[in-house]
Amino acid sequence: MQKELYRYSRLSNLLVWLPVLLFITEAYFKIVLFSSEEEPQILQVTKAILLAITGGYILFKRPKSLFFFGLLSVSFLIGQWTLSERVNSAVTVAFIKLLYPIVLLLFFDIYSLSIQQREHLFRVFEYIMLINALIIFIGFLFDLHIFSSYPYGDRFGYNGLFVTSATSSYVYGFTLIYFLAKYRESVFANIPNLIIIASMFFLGTKLSLLLLACFF
Repeated sequence: MQKELYRYSRLSNLLVWLPVLLFITEAYFKIVLFSSEEEPQILQVTKAILLAITGGYILFKRPKSLFFFGLLSVSFLIGQWTLSERVNSAVTVAFIKLLYPIVLLLFFDIYSLSIQQREHLFRVFEYIMLINALIIFIGFLFDLHIFSSYPYGDRFGYNGLFVTSATSSYVYGFTLIYFLAKYRESVFANIPNLIIIASMFFLGTKLSLLLLACFF
């Protein structure tokens, strides 16, 4: 029993650092892509392993929760076969990307963390967003192409170490919801919060501006 509790505690502590792993792999992918135009596989491999582990855990603990995903997957395959009698790899990857965050959120809903571990997880998340916000300002001030939201065009925007503009918009949108849930009326009394919110004006996406308007 004690060994099981020890293993559970170790796994929980590792999960707390999951945002760090995802952010580092995202940053590495973007830096390599923008500097050498090569696409390293570390980001895809990391997310694939994570998806397999979390999906397997959900299947073991609460298999009924995956019924909706199974139904979506079958519908997707039928649609692909009906359109071209073969599965388009690019479309399949895009479909999996849509399912990935939902599976991850469902996993954390099933896998219980202690209050202390949750606080640690959110603290790590805040530090990551603060670091990326500072990188956005650096990218803007020094016009660093590698931190741009749109590397292959003339559009304005800096999203730090996130690969795509869409990803940065969704992550920052989630951050705004988190700020409202945690800080409520005192959200503007915290300087790091102000830095993170201000950096959203530099993302250069219509969605980020819409989210900011709704937030204010």
